[in-house]
Amino acid sequence: MEFKDSDEQYDWAREAIGVLSSLSIISGTSTKRNEFSPSANISRRDYTIMLVKTLDLEQKLQHLCIEFIYYKNNIKKYCQL
Repeated sequence: MEFKDSDEQYDWAREAIGVLSSLSIISGTSTKRNEFSPSANISRRDYTIMLVKTLDLEQKLQHLCIEFIYYKNNIKKYCQL
């Protein structure tokens, strides 16, 4: 994806931005997703999302969450006896 705001100032990162975009690790910052905002600060939330996508941890985290909920529910049942 070509972002309309990745100008000459960020030419050195154009290839990396393109690769990350093609892998759906980044998708842009505007509602139309055609802006990258390269000079904007990044939140911890957005950094974590990119890290999870980069390391392909989505399924592993989903499995851990399901497992956590299962054990949490069983602990509640056990404690109510």
